[in-house]
Amino acid sequence: MILMIDDLKTFHADVIARTYEAGIACLKHLPITELYLDHDLGGKLTGLDILKTGVQLPDKIRLITMNPVGRENMKNWLTANGYVAEPHLWFRRTK
Repeated sequence: MILMIDDLKTFHADVIARTYEAGIACLKHLPITELYLDHDLGGKLTGLDILKTGVQLPDKIRLITMNPVGRENMKNWLTANGYVAEPHLWFRRTK
């Protein structure tokens, strides 16, 4: 199941969560296999905060943010936590 967490954009996904809280709930309760993740979620909490929660993340994550600083911070977190970068801002868990 593909989950997209973004406050504005719409891509092909099985479920779209528009807020941090909705995204966390989906990650906790749905069998997510791929995640499309934005950085800016329309509030104080961001996509980076989603990554840092400790909730189980899928093996495949794509960063869909236009925020260059947020993208770099999320990329750094992912690579420091067992993900390897692939083309087009995809990350795949290696550990």
